[in-house]
Amino acid sequence: MSSPIFIHSMFRAGSTYLFSVFRRAGEQYRCYYEPLHERVAWAAKDVSRLALASSSSEAPKLRHPQLDKPYFQELEDSWRFWKDAISPDMVYRGYFSRDAQEAGVPFYRALLGAAGPRPVFCDCRTSGRIGTLKHELGGQHIFLWRNPWDQWWSYQLDDYFETANQIILHAQPLPKALANLASTRIIGGGNGEGYSELRDEYLARPLAFSDRYTLFYLLWCLALKEGLEHADYRLNIDTLCRDDDAAAVVEEDLARLGIDGLNFADAQCPVSVYSPEEQAQFENLEAHVHGQLIESGWTEEDLHEVLTERELHRPERIAPEPNRVSEQFARQRQLTQNLMTARSEQAAQHAEFARQQSTEIMHLDSLRAGAEENFERASTELADARQNLVANNAELESKNAALELKTEELELLGVELTQSQARLGRMTELSGALNHEVEQLKGMYAEVLRSWSWRLTLPLRWLGTAGLVLTGRRPFRSSVIQIISGILIRFPRVSRSMRRLLSLVPPLYNWVIALLDGPVEASPALGPAGLNHRARTIHARLCERLGLKVEDL
Repeated sequence: MSSPIFIHSMFRAGSTYLFSVFRRAGEQYRCYYEPLHERVAWAAKDVSRLALASSSSEAPKLRHPQLDKPYFQELEDSWRFWKDAISPDMVYRGYFSRDAQEAGVPFYRALLGAAGPRPVFCDCRTSGRIGTLKHELGGQHIFLWRNPWDQWWSYQLDDYFETANQIILHAQPLPKALANLASTRIIGGGNGEGYSELRDEYLARPLAFSDRYTLFYLLWCLALKEGLEHADYRLNIDTLCRDDDAAAVVEEDLARLGIDGLNFADAQCPVSVYSPEEQAQFENLEAHVHGQLIESGWTEEDLHEVLTERELHRPERIAPEPNRVSEQFARQRQLTQNLMTARSEQAAQHAEFARQQSTEIMHLDSLRAGAEENFERASTELADARQNLVANNAELESKNAALELKTEELELLGVELTQSQARLGRMTELSGALNHEVEQLKGMYAEVLRSWSWRLTLPLRWLGTAGLVLTGRRPFRSSVIQIISGILIRFPRVSRSMRRLLSLVPPLYNWVIALLDGPVEASPALGPAGLNHRARTIHARLCERLGLKVEDL
């Protein structure tokens, strides 16, 4: 595989012209125009995007040389080799990377795998990683550069280049001087994701002249230092276009490096004449950048080497005749600076207004969020209250049902109590009547006992009882018990005295009590037929008062 040639430059430093020189050198070179480009990264999934981007309609505007075929023709032809090897982060995020993957080394290796003549890569976005690419890929590395004043003014044909410079501030890692500049959030500080969002954000807030040139010149110094340290050859476009002898020297130098067949006879590079005021303006901004580089870690020798290289190729600025033309150009540049400042101020005003509107919107959003939170909280509380109400209603209904059941039970108990009270009243009444009957009977019995007829018939009753005992019709024990019970009933004092006397002899007491309380013969069954008329009447009255149904006796 032939040793590759890398041409590194910043934007609009004559890279398109050098690319055209290699392309017309014949079939000994296969030239790739800006391969590490955002459009190329986008075309990894759709090669047709390269065809659209290859249109030369902007060439007159950008003062690009006319080419016999589209810029990206070689990339289209080799698409199948590199389509899976490039990522968007390689373009700007890896601008200063020392890591091979992030710096885009796999992408270049994929391009080197395509068959054909010696490859030439002409890139405008690799001036911060020359050392990484040289270490990983080898080959010949040429650093192409131009004096900063004219190069910067060539930028002003389009906002693209200034926007790209600000996007470079998102590279990782970022040199300390650039990081310090970006930390001010006056330059850079975009919050977009990816190239397109950052581009739109920076286009919406253009920088003023001083900020634009400060950022550009800082990048210019970093690129020249990288070229001094790592490039095999430094080609200054101003020197190349000075005269035919200078072009011949460049051709000879490149031939000694093994790069021959080139012809720079048509090299052209305009050199502007600046007024003393413009020069002072540039120099003041550059002095500020020099201080930032020293603060970021550059040594005085580093800065001196860069400035010496710049001075060595400083172009000769001769005012054309008549001088009014130069004055007119100066006024036009001043108007352009004023326009830049006005656009920047206007963008700042819009940004401030947008910030105020954003603050107000955030405040309203906060109020809305608070209201929504309160509403959600109230809705949750209402839902909980509804659930509690439903639960309470269910519990209340359950308690009401239980209460109704209890009430029914109480009503039934009340009815039963009323019925019981009625029965109790009837029984009480009956009991009173019976007590009255008993008292009457006791009185009648007492009268019978006190009567002379009872007393006179006593011997007869004893004789009758004795006869019944002797004849066996009545048991002796039953007769004795009846006699003793009668005595005890008639004379209770005698009964108590006998009990106390007998208790002194427990065995005798137990025997007597067993004798008196022991079982006797069963009483004869008494049916309705065995009752007299008076007994049947009392029995019927008892049944009636107790609510019992009995047969009519």
